[in-house]
Amino acid sequence: MADCVKLPAAVILDIKPFKAQVGEEKLQLFKKLLELSPIAPAVWDEEGLAENAEKVWLNEFDWRKHEDRINSLSKLQVSVNDTEGNTTEIQFQALFSEKADAIPITFIHGCPGSICEFLDLLDILKKRYSPKDLPYHVIVPSLPDYAYSSGHPVEIDYGVDMVAGALNDLMISLGFASGYLAQGGDLGNFVSRFFAMKIGEEFLEWTDEDPPLEKILEDVTLYWLTDTIPRCMTSVVGSEAQSTFRDAEEEFNVIQVTQRTPLQLPYVEKPSGYSFFAYEIVPAPKRWAGKIATLCHTISTSVVVIFAAMERPNELLIDVEEYIGRAWKATGKTSPLHN
Repeated sequence: MADCVKLPAAVILDIKPFKAQVGEEKLQLFKKLLELSPIAPAVWDEEGLAENAEKVWLNEFDWRKHEDRINSLSKLQVSVNDTEGNTTEIQFQALFSEKADAIPITFIHGCPGSICEFLDLLDILKKRYSPKDLPYHVIVPSLPDYAYSSGHPVEIDYGVDMVAGALNDLMISLGFASGYLAQGGDLGNFVSRFFAMKIGEEFLEWTDEDPPLEKILEDVTLYWLTDTIPRCMTSVVGSEAQSTFRDAEEEFNVIQVTQRTPLQLPYVEKPSGYSFFAYEIVPAPKRWAGKIATLCHTISTSVVVIFAAMERPNELLIDVEEYIGRAWKATGKTSPLHN
């Protein structure tokens, strides 16, 4: 299908095209440092993974090919403001529909994670729909301090509330002030909650089936080439505004797990969805989730997934589409999938 690049009529800011392209000098520096980096001795459960990864990274992995794939999807950027008025350049990928009743939805990556998680999902939508019948406006941003988005002002304590404010400004700037949906896991889940309330090692250890090495190297290389590693730590640990979540998590970890009582997080009144995958790192039973949000859609599965969009894009899309139909209806609006 043709790229869905025609901007919505209600766009209120200057949206510009963006091309991912790291300088050749930096790419060669990365390769040289990788070549010089020693490999730690193998341990019983590592089975030479690091040594093999380095070999593939140096001799087979082609970053330019991955860059081309990123650029094959619509890439845009815009200056937005967070809740404190700080300006951030947000880079995002988008599929825009020509349908008047298309539903806006943003997919938000976590940490460690990036827009690369959603490339397969975007490809599925591009193959399934044309701009004339795409039921959604799909927005996949790089969070502030991640990948191609700019960093926050270094003199302030920056956290999830400000990240959510910046992305909310993005969605409003695109013309979706009347309402939109958000999907996120991990850090993206906390950003989504703020939306509703106020406006490579982990890849192997956290997943049941190891993702393809190529995908792991893609994400890790993106982190290094865009200086994401040092920048993103602040939005993971920063901001006094996150104290509610940190205090609640500490209480959960130390006390509540023995009492089997719900995690005390601020209640989200807007229609929310809940997906439970087996062996979640921090599992939340459906009954607990129902104590902190108005659930209109729930699923539980034995599939072990941490990076859902990357590992199971088809299953995630099915889940999200079911949630969209129910959440949009709960707001009094009609889903184009259920006309």
